[in-house]
Amino acid sequence: VINALKLLTLPDALKDGLLSGLISEGHARALVSIGDTRLTIEAYKIVLKEKASVRRAEEIARRMKKKIEEGEVPITKE
Repeated sequence: VINALKLLTLPDALKDGLLSGLISEGHARALVSIGDTRLTIEAYKIVLKEKASVRRAEEIARRMKKKIEEGEVPITKE
C-alpha cells in the first residue's frame, strides 16, 4: 500500500509512462525514490533512452540521489 501511495507522487510524465506500459511498476518505484522532481524526470528519460532494466533504473536512481547528497544539484520538489 505504501509503495502504491508513493507512485501517486510521481511527476505526470512518469505516471503516463507507467499507465502506457513504457515503464514497469519496478522502474517507477526506483525512480520515485530519488525525491527530486527534476532529477526524477532526467532519470526517466535515461531509462527510456536505454530501454533500461529495473536494476539499471535502480542504479540510475542511486546515482541521482548521490548527486543530491553531494550537493551537486539543488533539490526541487513539486
